[in-house]
Amino acid sequence: MALAHAARLSILSMMATITTHAWVPPPLPSHHHRNRVHGPASLPLSTTPTTPPFIEARGARIRTAALMAKAKAKKGGKAKAGGKAKGGGKKASGGAAAGGGGFGAAKPTAVTTAGSRAHDLITTKRKAVRAQPASAAAWIELGATFMKQGEYAEAERAFSYGAAKAEEDGLPPTQPGKQMLDAALLTLRGHSQIYYSGQRTREPDEARLEDDFETYDVPPPSSISPNWAPDPDRHDAQLDRSLGKGLVHVSKHSIIPPEECARAIQIAEGWAAENGGWLSDRHASAPTTDMAIKDVPPLLEWFNQHLETSLFPMLAQRFPDQIEHPDQIRVHDAFIVKYEFGEGKQNQLSLHQDESTFSFTIALNSRDEYEGGGTFFEAIRPSNDADASFEQRALSTDAGGCVAFGGKLRHGGQAITKGVRYIIPLFVYLDKNNSGELPGYATKSLAEA
Repeated sequence: MALAHAARLSILSMMATITTHAWVPPPLPSHHHRNRVHGPASLPLSTTPTTPPFIEARGARIRTAALMAKAKAKKGGKAKAGGKAKGGGKKASGGAAAGGGGFGAAKPTAVTTAGSRAHDLITTKRKAVRAQPASAAAWIELGATFMKQGEYAEAERAFSYGAAKAEEDGLPPTQPGKQMLDAALLTLRGHSQIYYSGQRTREPDEARLEDDFETYDVPPPSSISPNWAPDPDRHDAQLDRSLGKGLVHVSKHSIIPPEECARAIQIAEGWAAENGGWLSDRHASAPTTDMAIKDVPPLLEWFNQHLETSLFPMLAQRFPDQIEHPDQIRVHDAFIVKYEFGEGKQNQLSLHQDESTFSFTIALNSRDEYEGGGTFFEAIRPSNDADASFEQRALSTDAGGCVAFGGKLRHGGQAITKGVRYIIPLFVYLDKNNSGELPGYATKSLAEA
């Protein structure tokens, strides 16, 4: 993880040297058309608390899209204040962030002079990759240039193709260029290839999508708001936080059946007992007592099913302006955390930001098994009460319920004062480009470089 963090800093430094303006993707030939970051504050100890598979998959995607449309229509189909337009949820104007455009920026209709310069730079970097496909530096520069323009899906693919090419050419894992490519790919992609990533074969659980949620607003970013800190990465660009409305959602009922959650705890404790215990060094900052779901096969299979049928569809329903379809969502990391009250045990987590676009806190055990706890936010208020003041609050659910929120919203783990609490933190991002172009449109042809 330290290597990934170093790669992220190096890539951001490289991006800073690429002085371009917003890139307007050029028309392509017709065959192309087909972890956590600490916050500065400490956390209070207590607050107010038989069909071919590909046909099945296509049919499931169509049904999922119809279901999501139905869910959006049920919510009224109204555009959010501040420029949210119907038909895709993108801002009609004023949504572009400096240096490449934030999520929701209207797609440009003409190539400006500045856009041409950006396009020329991308073209130059692509030519460099084609001329020297074995050059790790060429792939890294291409990926960093895509990142500079907010074309994060393309950046991820550039690093992926570069890493694959380096491995194919026998580049040693310890070679600096190979290390940087691997770390850059881990920084952007996380562990998404291990988890469910859009190859839909199951129907969404419509009953879970119909569940009620409590929704909360946060203050918009400002010099006096403690909630936000600048972080120029993929996740910041993909989350429209300009209004601070509806960025925290709490399920009133279980999204995952409680009895399945209890079984997941049993599997996790059994795995820990057989493999040297729980880990405490998986994260460079804001470490937790945890285990990665990807490392426990029975948990991985179980969790992937719920990502496909309930968790991803639910998140897309709660954030319709940011997520056009649940199969855009990718897992960066997912793990089970154990909070325990007692000497030498971890019972809370300090304030921090996640390296994610959206985050979940999924409760695994009953509230009767512990006291205190919850996901702590510095300043939130109910979305249905605009006259209420923003206050500190810890939000929690019973077993199987979840709290979903923008990952760049600073938060912490409220201290438990008795018992043991198990949760699944889930960090996700969106496989998409800020330009609106489909993932792979500018990099797919480079896979054979």
